[in-house]
Amino acid sequence: MKDLDYYMTCFGSLHTNKANGKKAPHKALLLLSVIDLIDYGFIQSPQIPLSDLLVKTFDKNSRTFYSNSLFFKPKIQYPFYHMQSEPFWRLVANAEAMGSMAAEGEGSYGATKKSSPSAKKIRELYRFAEIDQELFNLLQNQEARAVLRTHLISTYLNNQHERFRFISLPLFITALAI
Repeated sequence: MKDLDYYMTCFGSLHTNKANGKKAPHKALLLLSVIDLIDYGFIQSPQIPLSDLLVKTFDKNSRTFYSNSLFFKPKIQYPFYHMQSEPFWRLVANAEAMGSMAAEGEGSYGATKKSSPSAKKIRELYRFAEIDQELFNLLQNQEARAVLRTHLISTYLNNQHERFRFISLPLFITALAI
């Protein structure tokens, strides 16, 4: 059964790149951003488009946790695309775009196992990412969101969690506008 313990295990063992022994924060930052947007009511289904609001939230979380990193420069297209290696995240193709690119012989759609298509290309090729319904249902619970958020921060964000603050919705929206 896919419950909180299952997703704690999944979130604690994300397939990440490493630099100088540090786990890349990209996937954790994306998951934190999804949790934030579910928390504030902006994501209301398991379908997660690569929206401007998701990008702004990801950028805000990147500044909060990794603004001074020498090793990682988080860009949302990396985790959004490569998260499909996790058991709870699937990319749902835009069949028309995929079909026309295949007909033109573009094959890998601008990506390899170690690279990612641009954010623009992801928006063209994929309608949205979709998380497990069980995970989405779990993220409707404030306590479960807090547990998973804390787990991601403590596992991937290199003791940066003391900088993390839960902020009110008006401050959140204001911060995204900057």
